[in-house]
Formats: sequence, structure tokens, C-alpha cells
Amino acid sequence: MMSLQELEKLREERGLEIVNNNKNHIRRVNASSYSVLFENGFPLVVFEYKFSRSKRAYPSHHVQAGFYGILLKNIGFNVEKLYYAIVVADRRAKGDPTLKERVFDALQKNGLKNAVIPIENAVIYLNKFDQQGG
Repeated sequence: MMSLQELEKLREERGLEIVNNNKNHIRRVNASSYSVLFENGFPLVVFEYKFSRSKRAYPSHHVQAGFYGILLKNIGFNVEKLYYAIVVADRRAKGDPTLKERVFDALQKNGLKNAVIPIENAVIYLNKFDQQGG
């Protein structure tokens, strides 16, 4: 398992932002089009953001999100509880500072289970990460 110090070093090297919510011991590592939600050092959800006129999650989106799960597993994280969320949002939502919070809120309401969750200007495709198939 990667320590918080190693995660911080990775953050510095890759220019990632770490957001900490102490109330729930949750960390989010954010980059431009993806983020990872951690709880107590364990990755819970990989978020992949796509901006398009279409609200569909294509097979290539699932492959890319699954790849992030494989990377987390290969660097030593326990991915037994990992899900991935493909967020397909309207192009106009790209600069929306509330999008990630609305996605996070929708997942809290839904819980971690496979689902398609429509929210304002986006659709969230939430799926369990398959360790065997990626």
C-alpha cells in the first residue's frame, strides 16, 4: 500500500491536487480529467470525466477507467472495494466549478453500487472495478 508520504510525492511530481475531508477521512486526488476518491488510505472510486454532446459512456471510456484501477492495483493499493465512475457531461459543464461536487453528492446519495445516475448536465456511469478483467 502506498503511504501518504509517497502519495504526496506523487502529487508533487504529477501536479495533482489532494483535497482532504477530515470529517469522513476521505481524500480526493484530482487531475484535469480524472480523480480518485480515497477513504482511510483505500481507493474507493476512480472518476473519469468526459465532455461531449452525447451522454453515452463508450466501451473505450470503460477501458480507460479500468486502466486507472489496474494502475492503482499495480502500485500497491487494495482495490477490492474500488468502483469507477464515468461522468459524461455536456460540453458547457467543462468549466462548471460545481460539477465534481454534484457528482460526489450524487454518489453519496446512491451509494457504491452499479448504477446509471443522471444529474444536471451529466450522466454518471458507476461500475465495480473488475480485478480479473480490469
